[in-house]
Amino acid sequence: MAVTQLNHYSIGEQIGALALVIGVTAIGGALLGLMAGYTFPKFYFFPGYTLKPLLQKVRIPPIIAMIVMGCVARNFFGAPV
Repeated sequence: MAVTQLNHYSIGEQIGALALVIGVTAIGGALLGLMAGYTFPKFYFFPGYTLKPLLQKVRIPPIIAMIVMGCVARNFFGAPV
């Protein structure tokens, strides 16, 4: 027996939701990069440089950051259908 799911969302709503997920992920990655430091790659006209970490004495384990981002995403996006 095949299980079929009806998609009640339009293409525009699906693309908007995907853009929102990508945006929140990018912001979270940027914040984590600022706290832990980041080395930018070299491009054609952009010289690579290293951004010093904002938190130099405190080290946050990656799993803690993943849990926090998961809690934010869960409260922001709601329950899965």
